[in-house]
Amino acid sequence: MSVKCKIAARSSAPHGNSFDVQFSELPDHIAAPDKAAVECSYAPYWMMLLKYGERRNCEFWIASEADTGRVLARIAADIPTGRAEESSIGFFDCHDTVEGRAAGRELIHTAMQWLAARGAQAAVAPMDFNSWFNYRFKVREQSENKAPDKSWEPSAPDFHLALFKDEGFQDFIAFSSLEYEIASPEHWKAYIALMQPDFQAAVAHGYTLSPFASGTGFQDDLRDIFALATIAFAENPMFEEIPFELFAALTTGFARKSNMDASLICRAADGSVAGFAFCFTEGNELIYKTVAVHPDHRSKGLANALTCEISSYCLKNNIRTTTGALIRSGNRSERIGHKHGQFAKPSNVYNYILLRKSLS
Repeated sequence: MSVKCKIAARSSAPHGNSFDVQFSELPDHIAAPDKAAVECSYAPYWMMLLKYGERRNCEFWIASEADTGRVLARIAADIPTGRAEESSIGFFDCHDTVEGRAAGRELIHTAMQWLAARGAQAAVAPMDFNSWFNYRFKVREQSENKAPDKSWEPSAPDFHLALFKDEGFQDFIAFSSLEYEIASPEHWKAYIALMQPDFQAAVAHGYTLSPFASGTGFQDDLRDIFALATIAFAENPMFEEIPFELFAALTTGFARKSNMDASLICRAADGSVAGFAFCFTEGNELIYKTVAVHPDHRSKGLANALTCEISSYCLKNNIRTTTGALIRSGNRSERIGHKHGQFAKPSNVYNYILLRKSLS
């Protein structure tokens, strides 16, 4: 390295709060390097995860210039409870400079050594603890006319992926987002007609589909769907259960910055949650984030019923683009997307990858 680098671990930092501030503010300083005072919009999110890490078998590091103290890079390593053989490396960020990249490489080595010393046999990356939080790299097209990243996609720059590949990490699990262009209102009407019988059957059997409540009622709705959300996300890689308070904080934060008017809860006649759909709109696009049906209520057309209502929302609001977001290749959501697809092949497919490296 052309600049001497000092690595500090959170567990041994003399001033824990100072470490946490530097760790949490680094992404915003990288995003706005020329601003003297950075408004750290995401710092509270990172602070929350640092606090959650105190319950876990994990470590956090920052790498700084020895002379100036300027933070160049950060990283974390985590070993899930009961699965010491499979670990994760996440929270990675570094400046896109010679010094920043060198610091990033050194932190990747530091994280791998820490994991190997504790018996981890392999590490996946990037993953912030587990799949409830940030994970996956976007695999961007190498062309001048490549589509810009969407606000909800993994945002790590391409050189992050290259750094991990250079350290021996290999492709592990593939994901994709499927985007469809809706040609006309008539196209929507035909699609709704296809789903309408399942919606009518659901209503006839006592199911109700309604938007999430606003205000304090939103927290109540989240508590009602929490158990089903845990079931729905269990097929994600390295899944773990998290406390409701953390789930609520994540979802509420997402709802504050997104238009989730198209999201729905499906309840059975006894009031219990049978399914839900998390959707949000950005401009003329609707993004399907999660569509889940409780195992006790599957094979009753409820996913189609939810889709019917969401499609009606799109028709009323002149939404012409839909995207199934961050779908794992081969899972149920991908099969539904290919089966329905608004009677068309995807107009765009965006690809992502989770990496893995053996440590033994």
